[in-house]
Amino acid sequence: MLTLFFFSSTIKSHPSRHGRTRQNKGFGSVEFLLIATPLLMLGMGSLEASYWYITRQASSLALLEAARAAATNHANPDTIEQAFEKALHPLFVPAGNYPDPAARMQAYFNRLKKKTGQAPWRIVIQSPSQADFIDFQRKDLLIAQQTGLPAIDNNYQYEQYLRTGTGNYSGNHIFQANTLQIELTYPYQALIPGISQLFKLLAGKQQNYGNQLMRQGILPIKQTLSISMQSHPVLWPAEAGGKVLYSHTLSGSGIGSQQVGNLPACTGLWCSPGTSQNTSAATLPGTTSPNPSQASVPPSQQVPASKETGNKKPATPEEPLPEEEISVDGQDPACDINLCCT
Repeated sequence: MLTLFFFSSTIKSHPSRHGRTRQNKGFGSVEFLLIATPLLMLGMGSLEASYWYITRQASSLALLEAARAAATNHANPDTIEQAFEKALHPLFVPAGNYPDPAARMQAYFNRLKKKTGQAPWRIVIQSPSQADFIDFQRKDLLIAQQTGLPAIDNNYQYEQYLRTGTGNYSGNHIFQANTLQIELTYPYQALIPGISQLFKLLAGKQQNYGNQLMRQGILPIKQTLSISMQSHPVLWPAEAGGKVLYSHTLSGSGIGSQQVGNLPACTGLWCSPGTSQNTSAATLPGTTSPNPSQASVPPSQQVPASKETGNKKPATPEEPLPEEEISVDGQDPACDINLCCT
C-alpha cells in the first residue's frame, strides 16, 4: 500500500462538502519516510550486530587454537601469534580482490596499524606471571638450559605442591603457575560509518590499548581464556609494542627475564629448606620482602578434593613435610633424577 502511494504521482481528488476539490498530493511519500526510516535503521543495526557476533566468534575460536598451540610449545609468543592469525583465515573468506584470505587479512591489519599506530590486535599473557617464575623456576630443565631463559617444571605438580606450597612473591601455587591465561583484544571495524562516530564518543580517557582503538572509531572485542600447560612454561622475551606480550611488559615494571634467570633456584624437587626455590633474595620492583609467616594457601586456591591425602595438610616452604611421611614409588622413572626415593 505504501509503495503504491509512493510511486503514484497524484491521488484522485475528492469533492469536499462545499463542492470544492481537495488535492492529497505527497501524503504517500511522507508516510513512507516516517515508516521506512526506523525500519531501515533497524535493518542496518541488525546487519552490524550480526557481523560483530561473527567476528567475536571467529576471534574466540582463534584464541582457543592459539592457546592450545602455546600449551604444547612452552607458551612461546611466536607460536601464539602464528596460530592465532592462521585460525582467523575463515573470517576473511571470500578473499575478494586478494589472492587468498591470508592476504586479505594482512591488508586489513596493515590498514588498522596505519590508522591507529598500534598493533592490529593484542594478546596479553596474564599467567604465568613474572612472580610465578621467581617462585617456581627450575634451572636444570632441558628447555631452560637450551634457551637460557627461566622455566617452570610442568611434571609432578602435586609433589611440587606438597614441597613448595604457595609462592612468596606470586601468592600462587604450582598448579596456577602451570596454567596459561591469555587476554585478547581484537579490533572490530564497523560496517556503517555512523557507528564509528559513536565508538569515538564512548572512548574513555585512559591510555590503554582498548581506548586508543575506540578513539579511532574501532570497537575492541575483549576475551580471556585459561588452559593447562602441557609443557614447561618459559619466560620468553617480548617487545612492548608487539602483538603478544606479558602483563608486566604493559605496566613497564618488573625485572627482565635474564635477571629472573640469575636468581638462585634449587636443582631438584626435594630441595633443602635453606635452598628452596621460593626463598629468593630478589624482590619485585615496588614491593618489599614477603613475611614467610604470612604465606598461606587462599581458600579459592585449594587443591582439588581428588588430590587430598587424608588429614595431611600441604606444607609451606618453611615447613616441609618429613620425607618419611611422603610415599614415593621406588620404580618411578624420576627416581634419582627429580625425586628423592627411599
